[in-house]
Amino acid sequence: MKASELKRMEQLRTELRELTKKSEAEDLVNEQRKKYEAFKNRKPCAFVGMAHADELVSLGISVGIPGNCGATYTGPAVTRSTRTYFHNIWTDADKRAFAEKLNNMVKDEMLRIMNNPNSRLEILGLQSTEYHLRQLSPADKKKAEADVREEQYKVLDTVDWGKPVGSLSHSRSILEGYNRSRKRRIAIPE
Repeated sequence: MKASELKRMEQLRTELRELTKKSEAEDLVNEQRKKYEAFKNRKPCAFVGMAHADELVSLGISVGIPGNCGATYTGPAVTRSTRTYFHNIWTDADKRAFAEKLNNMVKDEMLRIMNNPNSRLEILGLQSTEYHLRQLSPADKKKAEADVREEQYKVLDTVDWGKPVGSLSHSRSILEGYNRSRKRRIAIPE
């Protein structure tokens, strides 16, 4: 190759490096603009509001509703830093008080939701009482069955019977026995 061709090749390489650098710089500026737009549109943290530049994540505190179709409900979104250092902020007494209050709130809400005839009846009907009582002697089994039945009726005494009873899958016999025992006339749907 001639010296002029080598010089031209070197010139082209230099131009290509400069174009590449320029393109990378433009890409960097565009990426920074996108990140700034994301920053401007960030969601507030439950604890520090908009006073953050972090992404939001789950706090990790959750309440799980078990069962075939259960679900887990998680606490508010917080910044990664909040989640990482949260344990440093709360004292052990704070943690215990929070757990107790959360447990009580969940229990109260579950009882509120379950305070309708169908929910209470169906959950009573789904208990595996017979399975567990099989292991008792025949005489003890009869006493235990009567005890469980009376406890079922006590639970049903707390139900708001102003709401209509819907379709029952697992608890017709419980409601029939309750009607007889408490001399009630709660309609049992067909």
